[in-house]
Amino acid sequence: MSITIDVQVPSKFPVDKVFKVISDFDKLAPKVNPQVFKSVETVQGNGDVGTIKNLTFGDGKKLVSKIISIFFGYM
Repeated sequence: MSITIDVQVPSKFPVDKVFKVISDFDKLAPKVNPQVFKSVETVQGNGDVGTIKNLTFGDGKKLVSKIISIFFGYM
C-alpha cells in the first residue's frame, strides 16, 4: 500500500530556520515527543529525494517513508 501526504504550513519563520528543524527531524522528534516517535532511522539517502526512513512510533507501530519530492519556497 502506498499513500502520499502533502503538507503545507504557512510560517512566519525564515526558510533557513524551518529547513534546519526539518533536517534535524530524525534527532529532534524522539527527544521532543518520545510518546509519539520512539525512533527515526535513515535507511538510505541523505535527506534528499529518494531518502528512505524507518519510523517507529511510541506504541511500537512502524512506518517506512520515502521522500519523493521537496519544495522550499515562497508562495
